[in-house]
Amino acid sequence: VTFHGPGQIVCYPLIDLKRTRRDIGWYMRGLEEVVIRTLSTYGVRGTRIPGKTGVWIAQDGEVICERKIASLGVKLSRWCAMHGFALNVTDECLSGFSLIHPCGFTDISVTSIAKESNAPAPSLNAVCHDIARHFCDVFSYEHTAR
Repeated sequence: VTFHGPGQIVCYPLIDLKRTRRDIGWYMRGLEEVVIRTLSTYGVRGTRIPGKTGVWIAQDGEVICERKIASLGVKLSRWCAMHGFALNVTDECLSGFSLIHPCGFTDISVTSIAKESNAPAPSLNAVCHDIARHFCDVFSYEHTAR
């Protein structure tokens, strides 16, 4: 089960991995890197946990694995990647997770940039622009600001 709702940014890039790299693990780790770099823009330290797809919160060098801030899910068809990730930006989206267990994890909580940062919640538009910039950097695409 997945959940997408208000206060979340859902990023579903469509990429032909035959033209870049036929490696789903590489692509998934790249999407995680996009989220981690985006979070750092807002003073939030995201990290990976080996064996657990997604982005988690880290503090003082320690992984706080019970707090997940972004979920990933990708579908491939003939090496064309569809779907991507959902990043929780505001607390508005958190209540939707009360009825499900993201990625099947029953012992975690879900968090947001607003909850983890020491600043007011950023606008969804600003976060979208940061995601686009980091996506282009990570996957070596040219970024044109709009």
